[in-house]
Amino acid sequence: CPADMKVWPEFHNGVSAGLRLPLQTKAGESVSKITRTWIVYNRPSNSNQTESQNNGNSSETNTQGLNHAHGGLLMALGMRGHLTALEMTDIFDYLTHGSITTTVGTLLGMAANMRGTCDIAVSKMLCLHIPSLIPQHFSTIDVASAVQAAAVAGAGLLYEGSCHRMMTEFLLNEIGKRPSSDGNVSDREAYTLACGIALGMVNLCKGGNDADSGAGIADLRIEDRLCRYIIGGLDDAEMRRRREETDRLSLPSASSSNNSERCSCIYEGESIN
Repeated sequence: CPADMKVWPEFHNGVSAGLRLPLQTKAGESVSKITRTWIVYNRPSNSNQTESQNNGNSSETNTQGLNHAHGGLLMALGMRGHLTALEMTDIFDYLTHGSITTTVGTLLGMAANMRGTCDIAVSKMLCLHIPSLIPQHFSTIDVASAVQAAAVAGAGLLYEGSCHRMMTEFLLNEIGKRPSSDGNVSDREAYTLACGIALGMVNLCKGGNDADSGAGIADLRIEDRLCRYIIGGLDDAEMRRRREETDRLSLPSASSSNNSERCSCIYEGESIN
């Protein structure tokens, strides 16, 4: 079969292999034997790419498969609590020199490892891969759609149960956000679904009727807006105003009128699409 059809199966194989490792802690005691050295030295070597060029396409495909599987392994290491053994320099190297699957595995793994902690360093790392949260003069950076979805899902894990207002409002706006360019159309459903899952994770167990549940976000009218997204209909004035503010912040330039910054694939009218 084509090589691109093996990308995510190889990634899932790496995840399943990593989940066989023991948890970092069990019954409050550390039982981890996974060290930074073990993780780094099990990373596929970049020198294999040079050898694959001399040995033919089969070796090159095998090397790419190892990279995708290692990305899945990184995600599993985070789920088992081992990824914090890496230094931030190692994480930076994975994010800058790895493939898309390696980046996805690193983002989700770190978020799962720091689940519910609202860690500032991991939050910054995730936000750098979400174009809507990047400052205006950096928003033209090309980020793969799979990486964007992974970063949003990771934010949901990182802020799990925190009822964080900024993240709640951001995710709520992203669910109904209209594409501002043709680049936003690719995998739009996957990104929106990731936003919905992250919104649920951030406000996990905060939907009760007691005074402490959802404190500080009642004015966002989350239930009403989600129902409107489900059943459709016309945008009211408040929703339209908030969406325009979000779109304006995510544009590379507030006064730009270049055709490349407009969406030509989907026409959004007054009704919710």
